[in-house]
Amino acid sequence: LAALRAVAYGARQIFQAVRQAGKTDLKTICLCGGLSKNHLFVQTVADVCQMCVVVTESVDPTLLGAAMLGATALYGGGVRASETVAQKMAPTGNTVMPNTSTAAYHARKYAVYCELVATEQKCRRIMRGGL
Repeated sequence: LAALRAVAYGARQIFQAVRQAGKTDLKTICLCGGLSKNHLFVQTVADVCQMCVVVTESVDPTLLGAAMLGATALYGGGVRASETVAQKMAPTGNTVMPNTSTAAYHARKYAVYCELVATEQKCRRIMRGGL
């Protein structure tokens, strides 16, 4: 469970950075690949990030994603083209909602995670000879 949470807190850190960069309308996470088959992991990501998670039903989501990028280019690129392509080509998926009763717990754990990351970065600077 600790490893699953570490991955989820790392994802939360990425989403936080994206939001700080101005992309504030993130509402859904789409998961694919091996870990997406693990319901405990999917629920953990939803709970840690407090976002709904959609697990794609696509057999080969990487190949589909590449095809969607190609189709987006054919439609002229940009956000509108990618939205059009996504509506036409994206498969359905199973949606997992976050458990809001764990939000405060995960906020505290995430604060600890961020402190540990900062400490690890400081240790690396020290080992490189800097203070």
